[in-house]
Order: sequence, then C-alpha cells, then structure tokens
Amino acid sequence: MAAVRRAVRNGIADVWGAARVPETEDGFVPHVSLAYSRISGMPLAPIRDVLALWSANIPFMGLTCEV
Repeated sequence: MAAVRRAVRNGIADVWGAARVPETEDGFVPHVSLAYSRISGMPLAPIRDVLALWSANIPFMGLTCEV
C-alpha cells in the first residue's frame, strides 16, 4: 500500500509540482473504510463473490469501532 501511495504522490508531483502534493508522506496509516447502505432489491451475491476472492489474502488486524 505504501508503494502505491508513493507512486500516486510522485505522479501528482510530476503534474502539479512537489509543493502542491496534498498531505505529508510520513504519518500514513493504511486503513479501510466501511459503509452501510439499506437498499432493498440489490443483489449481494456479486459483492460476496468478489470479497471472498480477497478475504484469504488479507490478514485480520483487529477492529476498532468509534461512534
């Protein structure tokens, strides 16, 4: 993830200039954002299938919930 972020930052610097790259490179903490949606009639099988492909490759790192 850090390598991808560095590549994106380098691309932004190439186009906008180094002074206009948002945020600093240090202090980056990879995270996942979740969302909840209540929509009836939406097929969930395609979403479950894609998540199942990735779940074996992603280690569980714990869970923090803030309300």
